[in-house]
Amino acid sequence: MSIMVNTRVACLQRGPPTIPSDASRITQLLRTNEPPTEEEEENFRFFVKSGRSYLSNLDFRIALMKNSLHEMEQIKGKLGPEVSRYKGCLGAMRRMPLDVLELIFRFGVGYFMNPEDFFNSTTHCLDINSPPWIYARVCRGWKDIVVYKLPSLWTRVKFDLGKIRNSSSRRIPMALSLLSIYLSRSSALPLTVYIDMFSAPASPDLVGIALRLVAAHSRRWQSLFLVGGQGIDTKILSGDSLMSLENIQIQESSVEAPRSLDIAASQLRAWSANIQFPL
Repeated sequence: MSIMVNTRVACLQRGPPTIPSDASRITQLLRTNEPPTEEEEENFRFFVKSGRSYLSNLDFRIALMKNSLHEMEQIKGKLGPEVSRYKGCLGAMRRMPLDVLELIFRFGVGYFMNPEDFFNSTTHCLDINSPPWIYARVCRGWKDIVVYKLPSLWTRVKFDLGKIRNSSSRRIPMALSLLSIYLSRSSALPLTVYIDMFSAPASPDLVGIALRLVAAHSRRWQSLFLVGGQGIDTKILSGDSLMSLENIQIQESSVEAPRSLDIAASQLRAWSANIQFPL
């Protein structure tokens, strides 16, 4: 078998037989039944014989190449994914120092932004497709960092009661559960809280449950942003619950009647109110 292969390869290496240049004569013969001359017949027979031999060897070579190509494609199909898998283990993020990774996470959640600018540009804290929730879903290592080592990622609480109102009834308990988890992950660190009451749910019971969840951590409130009027029933706050509150900002529309907010906050340093006029 090896001799046959070598012979055929050697034949191919010599190149295909030269096609005779008398193409017009061939065209003429094919249009009639005129026989070729003896010399022409000898040349034609030689060309046909050598051409058939070359074509046979060429078919053999093509079959070998197809077989080789199939084998290479199989190897590629197996090797390619494995190379990608091993390459994935060499990613730069895997070697990222913990302090740098923590800095990236804090930047991603807007930790270094002015709180007012942050709340104006970010979604509510129950959006599990936004930081810091989404960081914890990348891998176990990131989850350990985000959930257990960096409580500061969970200290800015933007809570939109309208988001709960727009949820289906079966999703409302999940939203309240997410809020409870978010608050608990901030550990004992001071909180910056943003509560949007513009589109509060129609159910006062639902409002009460949601606000009580946030108020349960009111001892840690450092800054409070109230949108849509004061809106918090002070009955849910104990006398010394706002012991860390330093700043309050209230935003309400011009159509709302001004309301007072009677609270005890010994550390309060700043209070501001903004009124939005309808266009």
